[in-house]
Amino acid sequence: MIRIDPNTAKIYIYTPRTSGNLPSPALLRTGNLKVIEKFLLLERTAKEPALLSGSFREIKGIKRRYNLPDQLDAYNKLTAQMLGRSRIYRRSTAYFDSGVLKLYEEPLQTIVQTEGQIRLLMDWQGFTKRPDVAELERLHNPEYRTQFIQRRLQEFLRGLEERAFNGTQIMAELVRLGFLEIKLIKMSQGRSLYHKKTGIYSDRLDNHILQKAPITSPVLPTPAMQRA
Repeated sequence: MIRIDPNTAKIYIYTPRTSGNLPSPALLRTGNLKVIEKFLLLERTAKEPALLSGSFREIKGIKRRYNLPDQLDAYNKLTAQMLGRSRIYRRSTAYFDSGVLKLYEEPLQTIVQTEGQIRLLMDWQGFTKRPDVAELERLHNPEYRTQFIQRRLQEFLRGLEERAFNGTQIMAELVRLGFLEIKLIKMSQGRSLYHKKTGIYSDRLDNHILQKAPITSPVLPTPAMQRA
């Protein structure tokens, strides 16, 4: 029998302690590992790095803190690696400028190809570029949206690869194609501004990285960390 641990990329190979005496399917599905191993003898273990392919555990050299702007290049490089490996990225912030998407065109290609998701939660007054607001408003117009019908997904990917789009165009296409969801918050108190800065990256193996204030790097969690 073989047991695979995707968090460590280890493969465990067992043989029955008594010939023919194997755990039942129900026990294998629901039983504690210590109980199951009463029936089995661990023969050997092996490591298969390919099991970690596309997960956060491929990323090397993550630091707990990044001092900006001095370490901005290293910070952006790390962010690109995490974004490209994310099944879903959740971000809350006060302000948003679509120009930031130009920094991450390569990982955005991966998100589109793997059907990942980006979910943005922000203050309703937080758009810093008028073209972003105008484009999102136009997308609510069915007649305007039909102009994009002929643009296939592969054309968008090719445009990202060739850096053919500006930030507003990238944002609009991600929204139109369903890869980017934006929700707005309006505070109940007059001029109050929603200003919580948090990012959560989640990969296909349910590893999660929490990203806080700008000078703080994401921290790679242990396999036992509770899901976000």
